[in-house]
Amino acid sequence: MKHILIIMGCAFSLTALGQPALVSAFNANKDGNYREAATYIEQAILIEKSKVKEKTWRYRGMIYSNIAQDEEISIEYPNALRITLESYLQAMQLDQKGRWLDEHTNGIQKAKNIAYAKASRSYNTEEFVSAGQYFDLTYEIGLNLDMVDTVSIWNAAISYQKELEKNPKNIELLNVTISRYLSCAELEYNIPLVITEASTLYMLLDDTQSAISVLQAAREKYPEEIAYITEEYNLHIGNDDQEMALACIVDATNSDPLNYQYWVLCGNIHQNMGDIDNAKAAFIAAHKINSLHFGANYGLGILYNNEASGHLTIYNDYPLRLSSKQRAERSEHKRIADESIITAIAYFEVALIAEVKDYNTIRILKDLYAKTFQDDKYLEMKKIFDSLN
Repeated sequence: MKHILIIMGCAFSLTALGQPALVSAFNANKDGNYREAATYIEQAILIEKSKVKEKTWRYRGMIYSNIAQDEEISIEYPNALRITLESYLQAMQLDQKGRWLDEHTNGIQKAKNIAYAKASRSYNTEEFVSAGQYFDLTYEIGLNLDMVDTVSIWNAAISYQKELEKNPKNIELLNVTISRYLSCAELEYNIPLVITEASTLYMLLDDTQSAISVLQAAREKYPEEIAYITEEYNLHIGNDDQEMALACIVDATNSDPLNYQYWVLCGNIHQNMGDIDNAKAAFIAAHKINSLHFGANYGLGILYNNEASGHLTIYNDYPLRLSSKQRAERSEHKRIADESIITAIAYFEVALIAEVKDYNTIRILKDLYAKTFQDDKYLEMKKIFDSLN
């Protein structure tokens, strides 16, 4: 069947128009009349004879490439770069002998450069969604050149996240941003940041399980990377899941046994869970690494102070009449309590040197000085305590 094209009220045979349309497209493009060139080339690709020619699609790629670079006309053709890519790919497919391979490849590379320039310009003018989309296109075009442009996919993620700063509850944008960060992770680009960022964004979606899962998968793949453990630990703490938090921080101490902070966190969780022996062991391990920091000294001070309180409670619960054995037991509880208080004071005093305005340390020391009749120290600590209230 002969195809008929209606232009300006007149009927033309597409078969007859084929070659003239192609020539007219070429000439219009050469003269810088890109709208006219686009009109002619779109006519040409509808015609049986010209649409199977390599040069038809090569001309189309050239025309839309020029349109994409023209700031005024490109507004009318928002898909100009994608059409450019598709045209050159079609031209390559028709060029079975590869005679025009360099022209096709150069055309696609030029489209990639244009896309990157547009992305950068959009980013600099804070049009972050547009920037992300152009960085995405830059990456996609690169794949057709057997190029894995990790920088562009990373820039796309950054662009979308910049837009999220304006609207952090945009669900669609959150998902797109996560997807780009996970693509970076698959390409092992900017590890571990991209994985921790993806996890953080999942939390903005209130998807705690995905936030944890992405970190756990990363932990399996990169067992030496501490960042995933600490991020997962923080999520479990936020979820009030002490057991999972403990499992993470135990892994952390195993991976980095000289990390003071990990041992302190480990001690804190054991203490919260009522496992006093393991809490003390963890705080002692931290104290061996650094005996002057706050965390281990405060943790040990609390443990010995609680230990003293426990023994004093037992001491005070004995009846008035005691056997000789009970008197000995009662005296032993008092002795242990007194020693524990002295030990607690020593740890709290070092903790106070590290954190001179820590309210709880000052409050506890004041009370312990009172219990041990250290009047001068009590009065000094009371003065500091009162100044904080």
